[in-house]
Amino acid sequence: MDVITLKGLEFFGHHGVHEQERLNGQIFRVDIDIQTNIRKAITSDDIEQTVDYSRVVRIVKNLVEGPPYSLLEALAGSLSDQILELANVEAVSVKVMKPDVDLNDGNIDYASVSIHRSNG
Repeated sequence: MDVITLKGLEFFGHHGVHEQERLNGQIFRVDIDIQTNIRKAITSDDIEQTVDYSRVVRIVKNLVEGPPYSLLEALAGSLSDQILELANVEAVSVKVMKPDVDLNDGNIDYASVSIHRSNG
């Protein structure tokens, strides 16, 4: 299986359990690996035979900048579900990273949730 990777997408969102996170918002980072068969795209050089990156980026932007989720798990699940609906996507891995996690007991680089889903 072939893989298309979109790494380091960044958008501003208002997701989180705590009111302050929803109020102030923050940058969320997203990495995506899409499993697909690019054999036809290689020979045809036609975007219709592969996954249109711009459509994937629009999905990520709309969900991250859209209505807030309490949990990263819910955001990552919605991202994977919508990306799986695109033509030519056989499986997707989504990693959502939240750098400014509100932890009372200390600081961390980021919290993240990774999901892998397939159409089969």
